[in-house]
Amino acid sequence: MKILAVWDGDYPWDVRVEKVCKAFVDHGDEVVLVSRNSKGRPRQESIDGFDIRRVFAFRGSLSRWNSAVTFPFFLSPVWLWEIYKTARQFKPDLIVIRDLPMALGAILVAKLLRIPTAFDMAECYPEMLRCIWKFEDFRIVNLVVRNPYLADVVEGITISNVDLIWVMVEESGLRLIRKGVPESKIRVVSNTPPLDGQLSRDFIDVPKLTFFYVGLLNPSRGLRTVVEAAHKLKKKCQNRFEVIIAGDGKDMSYLKALAHNLDVEDCVRFIGWVDHKSLGHLMSGTDVGIVPHYVCSHWDNTIPNKLFDYMRAGIPVLTSDAKPAERIVNESESGLVYVNDSADDLAKKMELMFDLSLRERLGKNGRNAVRQRYHWNFDSKVLLGSAAEVVDVGRSA
Repeated sequence: MKILAVWDGDYPWDVRVEKVCKAFVDHGDEVVLVSRNSKGRPRQESIDGFDIRRVFAFRGSLSRWNSAVTFPFFLSPVWLWEIYKTARQFKPDLIVIRDLPMALGAILVAKLLRIPTAFDMAECYPEMLRCIWKFEDFRIVNLVVRNPYLADVVEGITISNVDLIWVMVEESGLRLIRKGVPESKIRVVSNTPPLDGQLSRDFIDVPKLTFFYVGLLNPSRGLRTVVEAAHKLKKKCQNRFEVIIAGDGKDMSYLKALAHNLDVEDCVRFIGWVDHKSLGHLMSGTDVGIVPHYVCSHWDNTIPNKLFDYMRAGIPVLTSDAKPAERIVNESESGLVYVNDSADDLAKKMELMFDLSLRERLGKNGRNAVRQRYHWNFDSKVLLGSAAEVVDVGRSA
């Protein structure tokens, strides 16, 4: 097959884009990715076995305008021309659209050239925008660029006009079914890790228990609850634990100030952004992984990569009761679930993790669940099989 992928961000890098494109490449398919070019990179480049076609961008003194010029608006002539030109030259069997911002533009080109489409709904954009409105300060730009009601309209047109939809979790698929999408059009392709590498871990008693979070430090991620729980746990277990927070984001300054005000700077450590390639080594030295995301319509319809990364590393999980994370952790018996935004309950569950036998049982269960189901080898087969079905139908038509 020949696959034309469209993503609204700069590449490199995005873990989901890389895994999807490489899955097709490893299957023997040809892949071309049209991506943003806000950094003025070369228009064409080959990475990881597939070709990158970046949209037009200025160089030199005009490069300061690139963020605006390459903004992924579905009627952007810069984007429409690049997608159309690439599709005419490459003649793909399938156009894969990652997320909502460029979906209508890619669908328009696909309709003109009679090419079937697959929508990789890694994010439920309307719910993600509602999450921003709920947890972040209001900005005028939200009325246009981050308006969930406009996103509802765009999503409705998109899901009605694509041939296949990949969702991250079952809950996201049920959300689409409630919107009238036929179940036959939906496949679950989760953001699971590969099986390569060593899936083993030694469980030993440690003088200081390490709780670990990795990801964005944005308001909806629930890290305020983590810092507050550390404050409560410190009263009982001083010098027996630390919380390592790896990442960066809008809440970094606020969280550091909160840790200072609650006098937990000695047991809550912010280490900044960590390269994805270094993540495995870093997790090997931690004891418990935390997924503290607040319950909302966004986190009830998606799943963070970190959950599966923790499980793969044999690290027991502490998660809030956001629906997908709660379901997976409970079904796999790979961790403990605490009540959303409850520092008291989180502190109690953190204290339970001092039990070595509990950590060992939960960690082994999580690792086994990854071996048996939650791995990219499984999900990539769903991806490739469903793509082939759509292409076959298109060729027959």
